[in-house]
Amino acid sequence: MSAPGVGQLHNLFDIEVPALPGAACKLTLDPEKFFPPPGGGRPSAEREAKAMCAVCPVSKECLAWALAHVVHGIWGGTTERERRAWRRRTQGARP
Repeated sequence: MSAPGVGQLHNLFDIEVPALPGAACKLTLDPEKFFPPPGGGRPSAEREAKAMCAVCPVSKECLAWALAHVVHGIWGGTTERERRAWRRRTQGARP
């Protein structure tokens, strides 16, 4: 079963992302919160993005999509580094 809207992509902050109606990130005017420049952005921006994800009604679907794709930025309340670590842990746990 796929997450709602995953088959429908649209452009958000110049990258192709799943269409997730109700996503809190679509309300921000500061894309650097979710997509910091190479080398990192403001430390407070990551915290702010994660706080938005924490109350977002589609954060689980967002995270599922990000785990299935290697993407930059904060997705479903996780950083790219956190998702890589999660993938390593879960891939190592398989029989």
